[in-house]
Order: sequence, then C-alpha cells, then structure tokens
Amino acid sequence: EEVVYSGSDDNEVHKLDFDSILVWTYSNHSGDIYALVVDKDGYVYSGSWDGEVHKISPIGNNIWVYTENNSNIYSLAIDNDRFVYSGNGNYEIQKIYQEPPYSIWRNKEYGSNINAIDIDSQYNVISAHDNGDIWITDSDGNKQQSFTDFSSNVNDVVVDKDGYIYGVGDDPGELHKIDPSASSGSQYIWKYTGFNQYVKSVAVDDNGYSYVGEAFDGKVYKIDPNGNHVWTYAGHYSHVNAVA
Repeated sequence: EEVVYSGSDDNEVHKLDFDSILVWTYSNHSGDIYALVVDKDGYVYSGSWDGEVHKISPIGNNIWVYTENNSNIYSLAIDNDRFVYSGNGNYEIQKIYQEPPYSIWRNKEYGSNINAIDIDSQYNVISAHDNGDIWITDSDGNKQQSFTDFSSNVNDVVVDKDGYIYGVGDDPGELHKIDPSASSGSQYIWKYTGFNQYVKSVAVDDNGYSYVGEAFDGKVYKIDPNGNHVWTYAGHYSHVNAVA
C-alpha cells in the first residue's frame, strides 16, 4: 500500500492515498505534531508538543498513548524490534516498550534538544542536537561517542546500511559524512559546504547518495558518496523541511 502520512500545527495526523485523497484524520493530540514514524505493519507513531507519543492503527484508531516525556516531542524513531525512541525538550532520549507503553530507559545527559534520531543496525541510537553535537547511545541507553565538528545546530541525522552517519546543520549549511568505526582523527570522511542557506533535512539511499533540503530557498541537493555535487532541484518556492 502506497500512502503518505503528515503531521501539522493543526494537531492532526492525516493519512493520504497515493493520489492525495484523504483516507483518515487523527485528532487526539492537543499540540503541534513534530514527529512521525511508521512501522512495517502500517502502525503510525506521532509525537507532539503536548508531550505525548500516540500509536495509531492503520485505519486511524488510537492504540495507546505514552505520557512520560513531560515535554515537547521533537523526534521519534522505531527499531526492527518495534521499540520506540523519543527525543524531547527536556534534553532527553527515551526508549519505549509497547503494549502497554513504558520507559525501558531514559538518558538526560545531552544538554540540548534532540532534533532527530535514527537507529543503526546494531540498535545504537544516533541523535542530532541543537548545540552542534551528534551522539551515539548504545541499546542500553549509555552514551558512547560524540562528534562535535558542527559549530551550531545539527538539524537532522541519518545512518546508512553500512553504518556511515550523515548530519546536516550550521548556517549557511553543511553536510558531514562520518565513519564512527574509524580511529580518532579520521572519522570525518568529508564535508560538503556548497549550500547557499541553512539546511534542515537529509536522506540517504542504498547506494550512498545523500539528498539535502535547503530550508529557505526551496532547493534539494543530491550529493554522491564521495561528497561531490550531482544535481540541484529548485522546484519548491519555500522552505524544504523534509526529504526522504
């Protein structure tokens, strides 16, 4: 089933079919929706500025509500075993068990907002922070490594199938490719700085090409695995907040 999910400042989650027809609306949140993830069975997990994580069925019904974040939800991720991870405004990452939901662990040692989360093949949590850090936290909630080459916000982070980390941030904008398994001093593989403005989002495909959304002038960039510019798409007229 090819569908699209969206979350908005209207406190709603919408499911659209491939022809942009509205399938259902979920309106149980009381704050802006800032994070969405979908598992392989079509269940949707939404994080809101009401401090709650909701699990929504494929037909739009509430399954459960998790209320232990006690702050705005900025980011969500889910691993292959269906554990959910949330990043909140208390500078905290939580690992959440389902059915019923409860916190397995929580780590508040980061000192800044968690703007994005991804999970690697070893179930490590890769997180992007607004103080310029990228952190690796192991599956038991212990901080392992940090990368501090950004001078300001890291807005988004993803990890590819080979374990390389891609982070975007700073102003006017940078994309960094990191090898966390390399020895200290050689972990930064390359840095791409050919953006005109602030960059907010990054995705990577199975061949190692990365795609970056430039926040203010409506451009999307494709970068090859060696850090070289491939193309720029300029078809948007406003902010590019997400790429996939």
